[in-house]
Amino acid sequence: HYLLRGAGLEVLSEEEQKGLIGEIEVLKLLISSVGAKAALASWMGPSGAPKDFELQAGCIEVKSRRGASQPFVKISNEHQLADISNRYLWLGVLAVDMVQPPHGRTLTEYVNDVAELLEQAEPSIIMDLDLHLAEAGYDVMHDYSPWHWIASPPEFYSVINGFPRINAPVPLGVSNVTYALALSACDPFKTDWESVHAIIVKDEQE
Repeated sequence: HYLLRGAGLEVLSEEEQKGLIGEIEVLKLLISSVGAKAALASWMGPSGAPKDFELQAGCIEVKSRRGASQPFVKISNEHQLADISNRYLWLGVLAVDMVQPPHGRTLTEYVNDVAELLEQAEPSIIMDLDLHLAEAGYDVMHDYSPWHWIASPPEFYSVINGFPRINAPVPLGVSNVTYALALSACDPFKTDWESVHAIIVKDEQE
């Protein structure tokens, strides 16, 4: 099992740690909404899929940023905010900041939090969590104690017509479009977790 995980030889970079923490925080919300098995099955970010979470009702793309930085998030390619036929799309944004010990928590502690949730709800899928984390480059043997983080609750935006984005398909010959998205331009599309939760749960129950 350890060999099959294929985790990275080096610890994750600070940016990679921030990104993984953001996805874990949204995963915890989904566990409480659709259950452990469905939530973990929807987590596509570690595999390199265009959207971090893919559910029946819609997809969620998660972005972590420094709270004190300019209010922008980096969109890595034209597919991250591209429309999905007959499904909703949300952008989830968290502020994930490095703090001095003993404040905050390490990446290992964030991982342990979600592992405990899954162990309580659905112990049989813990190996699936390990494989997701390995795909993300996380190795339980690595020491993440030098880095302590604090994450804000996610803010959500509905990615609909008029949302500021570069949408696929782009012109022939153009690919891997990376751009900075100003969150101030996204304010008219802000929603909340309760609204996202209601749509996701309704679809899962039908």
